[in-house]
Amino acid sequence: MSYILADNEEEQRQFDYLEELRKSGDTNMYGASPYLQHAFNLDRKKAIAVLFKWMKLHDDPKRILESPITEQRAHRRVESFEED
Repeated sequence: MSYILADNEEEQRQFDYLEELRKSGDTNMYGASPYLQHAFNLDRKKAIAVLFKWMKLHDDPKRILESPITEQRAHRRVESFEED
């Protein structure tokens, strides 16, 4: 997979994070919204919306990139993350 071009800077950090999370294999991406909630202090509804947008944009070839846009490559993996 590749990185996805977002509409704004914050969303780009979230999308880059999702790609790094996908590559890590820490979770099935359908279960990634709690990781987004924790990493970006989002509520559940917003995290699900970001995740679904990221998934949907994988079908748009104009949005596919080979590397992340953000300088910090979203290495904020949640090592101590535990689902409540």
